Amino acid sequence: MKAKKYKAFTLVELLIAIALMVILTGSIVYVFTQAQAIYSRTDASVAAYAEIRVALDTMEKDISHAYKTIDMEFWGPDTKQLPRDYNGHLDASNENHQYVSGASFPSGYNRKDYRTLDNPTYLYSMVVASNTHKDWTDNLTHWNDSIYFLTETPIGGASSSNTRTALVRYSLRPDNQQRRPPILMKWVMWMEKPDPSNPTTWKVRFHPNSGPQPLCFNITDLRIELYIKNKRLKEIGQFYTVEQAITKFKGSVLDSGNIKAFSPLYLYERNRVVSNGYSTNAIGTQAGFIRKDNNGEPYFTIDADKKLPEFLYQLDKGDTIFIYDPQRNSGGTRYLIPPGEYHIKDIRQEPPNTGEWRVYFQETLDTSKMDAENATQAEVSYRASWLPSAIRVMLKTVDPKTRGRKQLSRTIVRVFQILGS
Repeated sequence: MKAKKYKAFTLVELLIAIALMVILTGSIVYVFTQAQAIYSRTDASVAAYAEIRVALDTMEKDISHAYKTIDMEFWGPDTKQLPRDYNGHLDASNENHQYVSGASFPSGYNRKDYRTLDNPTYLYSMVVASNTHKDWTDNLTHWNDSIYFLTETPIGGASSSNTRTALVRYSLRPDNQQRRPPILMKWVMWMEKPDPSNPTTWKVRFHPNSGPQPLCFNITDLRIELYIKNKRLKEIGQFYTVEQAITKFKGSVLDSGNIKAFSPLYLYERNRVVSNGYSTNAIGTQAGFIRKDNNGEPYFTIDADKKLPEFLYQLDKGDTIFIYDPQRNSGGTRYLIPPGEYHIKDIRQEPPNTGEWRVYFQETLDTSKMDAENATQAEVSYRASWLPSAIRVMLKTVDPKTRGRKQLSRTIVRVFQILGS
């Protein structure tokens, strides 16, 4: 029987088969590698977004419940208020009541890292500070803004029902010396008197006791903008950076070198600080006066070329101005106008368009002492605060697994409405 012959592969066919196998195997490996890379990038992005979302949700809860206050750094515990110096408010110029200077700090805290009150310049309302930093990973200049305010914030576990009134600050903590990525931090502080037998020493408390809370890692930029509108002229507002707000409104700007209030570390080193409040101390030479119009009705004005300064554009009918005697701590006894909180009834210019800007109050001002001295005016100190309608926060995060030009970055922007504005 004749054997059956089988035809073998030729050399060309073998080479073609090997080439097809290499192409097919390479395609499979390439697809798998690309899928793995996409999954890795997506997984990192999802993790980064989740972390940022938690941080922004935390910021939103605190910022939206910020208090409009003129005593931001001088408030009492929940059960017992701190002693007030003058008509329910602290007067920083009275050295006999600078109890914050004697506050004690927990062990492990360097009190030099915290500025305590030692002059009349202090932070009594929300402030937004502007600064920059250089990140060691790229040596580029990044935003490093900070916001500092009084609010109701959670202090116990994950339950938001366990809250208290406290000072809160958000900012980045760069650490270029140790070459660590910047971290978004949250500071929570308040004061309390732990020992009734020692009433002069107030205890500085932190939450948690270990110090500031890290909220989000690998943040390169934190930019904070304020939504400001001219309340009195009913103008449409817009968002401003700190520098833009200073240029536009010429409002209460505090020199960073002079801020020596009970402020957490680094806030006093900011380049520029805008305070959402107005006072004689913050403004400097623009004193307040109580005068009377032709009908004998008293009003409040600021002697600034008979023009109401632009910063008072944030005040409107119903807002409060605290009026007090500027000379009472310098040996003076000119209690010409009783101190107190007065609510704005009207703001108008007399004569219209050309005359003096005047603020009339709902309450009746007692001018009997001013009348007894036949005084045409009484110089007063004043303090008021306002809140922006909203805060816009921009966070930029990077993937720590990537470097150089291929470094992956994401920018997230959120707007927080302030309920008490």
